[in-house]
Amino acid sequence: MKIETGYTCRTHRVKSVQPDTFAPLVGAPQLRRRVPGAVEYEEAEEYIPYTAAEMIAQYKAALKETDYAVIKIAEGAAAAEEYADLIMQRQAWRAEINRLETEVAADG
Repeated sequence: MKIETGYTCRTHRVKSVQPDTFAPLVGAPQLRRRVPGAVEYEEAEEYIPYTAAEMIAQYKAALKETDYAVIKIAEGAAAAEEYADLIMQRQAWRAEINRLETEVAADG
């Protein structure tokens, strides 16, 4: 399970206005008329940091998705050595959950 850390991306519309221009009048090239700037809308991406609550939810989801390994070990269907890397990762996730929950409680 990959934990997305850092930022989430939100797409929204951005309005951009082009500057006014001046173009020659048809039939009277010495005179110029004002051409208003175009208004355009485009998609823009904004990167927003994950909140502590969002990170906690991701870590808890990762723990839930990897519960199968712990269950297999508990039932004797697998040895802990087979899942050593996963067990270490789960411990790191739990430690991070505890750190974030402490942070949230302090900000509370």
